[in-house]
Amino acid sequence: ELPVLPIVGMGGVGKTTMAQQICEDGVVRKHFDCIIWICVSDEFEVNRLTKDVLKSLGVKSQHSDTRDTLMVNLRDSVNAKKFLLVLDDMWDDVLKDERGWRIFHRTLSNGLQGSMVLVTTRSSKVANLVSNSDPYELNGLQNDVFWDFFRLCAFRSNSSSNSPELEHIRPELERIGKAILPKLKGSPLAAKTLGRLLKSNLSIEHWEDISRSELWKLEQEETDILPALRLSYVYLPRHMKRCLSICALYPKDHRFEKEFLADIWVAQGYVEAEDASSCFNDLVNRSFFQKAAGQNNIYVIHDLIHDTAQASLQG
Repeated sequence: ELPVLPIVGMGGVGKTTMAQQICEDGVVRKHFDCIIWICVSDEFEVNRLTKDVLKSLGVKSQHSDTRDTLMVNLRDSVNAKKFLLVLDDMWDDVLKDERGWRIFHRTLSNGLQGSMVLVTTRSSKVANLVSNSDPYELNGLQNDVFWDFFRLCAFRSNSSSNSPELEHIRPELERIGKAILPKLKGSPLAAKTLGRLLKSNLSIEHWEDISRSELWKLEQEETDILPALRLSYVYLPRHMKRCLSICALYPKDHRFEKEFLADIWVAQGYVEAEDASSCFNDLVNRSFFQKAAGQNNIYVIHDLIHDTAQASLQG
C-alpha cells in the first residue's frame, strides 16, 4: 500500500515550511522521479484534486471528465513513476468523503514502489484517516529558542550596536516582549509577523499598546485566526490593508506576481504607481507575503493571513 506520512500541528507552526524543506532536499529529489505539490485547503473535492495532480504531471483533463475517467488517467499517469505527492493543508472536510479518499489513494498506489504521499494538516482526525502509521507531530518552538527567534524579529539587531536611546529602554521592551511571548503559542509565523510590527516602532508606548490589546482575548479555536496576525493587520497603514485585502479575493495558496498585484493596486487607486513596489516590499518585510518554494518572483500568503484579510472584507 502507498505509504502516507501526515505532519500534524497547529496553524502557523511551520508544517508547510517543513514539507518544502523536505522537497528541496537533494537526497529526496534524487530518490523520486517527480515531486507534486497540491494545496488542498478547506475544501476536499476528489475530482479537483485529481485534475490538479494530472496537470502537474502534464496530463490535460476535460471539464466533463467523470470520476471514473479521471481515476483511469491518474492510474496510467503514475504507473511508471516513483513520485512524492505533497497534499498541503488538508482540513476536516476530507472526513465527509472517506470513500473518495480511499479511491484516490488506491489509484495512486499504482505508482512504482518507493512512491509516497506527504500530508500536512491541523487535524489528528485527518491524520488517522489518511494513514495507519503514526503522524509526525510538529510542535511550536520552545522557551529559550522561541525567545531568541522572537527577539531577532522584534529588534533591528541582537547586539549592542544599537543607539544609546534604544539600549536605555531595551530592558523594558524585553520585559514587555516576554509577557507577549506565551500568547504566540510557539508559532514562528506569529513571532515573525508580530515581531516585525513591534520593530516598526521601538517605543515603550507602542509595545504596551500591543501587549494590552483586546484582540488577545480572541480564542484561536473560535476564530481560527491567530490574534497576533489580526493585530499585525489592524496596525497596518490603511493603504496596505486595502492592498492586502485584494489577495483575499483569490483562492488560498494562489501564486502572486509582484508586478501583477502592483498593477491592480494602482488601477484600484490604492497606491500611486511610484509607491506600489515599495508597498509590496513592505508587506513582504512584515511577513504578509512569503516567496513560493522554488519559484523566483512568485509569492504566496499563508492561509491564516488569507483568513485575516478575508475577515476584514466581511467585517
